Amino acid sequence: MTSPGLPDPLGDLAIYLCSQNPHFKYIDLTRRGYVLLDVTRERVVCEWWHLETVDAPDDRQTMAAAFEVRDDEARLRRATQTRSRRGPNPAP
Repeated sequence: MTSPGLPDPLGDLAIYLCSQNPHFKYIDLTRRGYVLLDVTRERVVCEWWHLETVDAPDDRQTMAAAFEVRDDEARLRRATQTRSRRGPNPAP
């Protein structure tokens, strides 16, 4: 599921929105995609993935940004892509 986006070819609207909302850590108004959450007892990681197109089925995608919050910390930090896992109980 995705939205049509907003025309912001120079990024001016994104810059304005960030200036008015300093808690925003990432914003991209022109590319489409989805968010992937990876949750463990130790931390929560959120990855933003962008798709090449939303007009037709296509498996091309790129990770745009990732942030995490660790257990017992009250701050958001940049993160890296989490490793792929299969099923609810992945092997270490």
